[in-house]
Amino acid sequence: TRVLREGKAPSINDLREFAIDIVGIVSLALHEHGLQIEHFRANFSIYKGLELFCGISDFSGWLRDLLIPICRAMHERSSHKHRKTIDFIKRYVQQHYAEDITLDLIAEKVYLTRNYLSQIFKQETGENYNSYLTRVRMEKAKELLLTGNYKVFEISQIVGYKNNAYFSQLFKKHTGYYPSELNK
Repeated sequence: TRVLREGKAPSINDLREFAIDIVGIVSLALHEHGLQIEHFRANFSIYKGLELFCGISDFSGWLRDLLIPICRAMHERSSHKHRKTIDFIKRYVQQHYAEDITLDLIAEKVYLTRNYLSQIFKQETGENYNSYLTRVRMEKAKELLLTGNYKVFEISQIVGYKNNAYFSQLFKKHTGYYPSELNK
């Protein structure tokens, strides 16, 4: 880093030292996830690549070839983990929609921060958590209304709303008609 701070062009030896440092940092980061560089680059040998450096372009090509497969795999791994988390949340909401299931409560269950969970939920589903919860509740309310077995205030309670007027307004907003119009 001394060379970079001084604004000098790095020598071949400096580039080789940078490469060794980078491999060490990447190896440590991968190790924390139970992985090794060899999982991404078969027969990886740092020293074999270092001897081929003739300048900064060789270093940047080497660095790109090292990091791109690792970044892709880690992104895919992260996306897969996120999909599993979102699937869990969707199942949980389907089973507990009548309860007070705030984003904070869900975040606690999946060991993520509220903000991060909100971000990945939106990214994976295209809608925010509260919209999803409301949609699930409104779909269930519509099913219950169509059976004709419940009064509007009962359905409001069943799907998790204590305020009947608020429930009716939300229902109208989501379906285009008031619950009483279906419950005849």
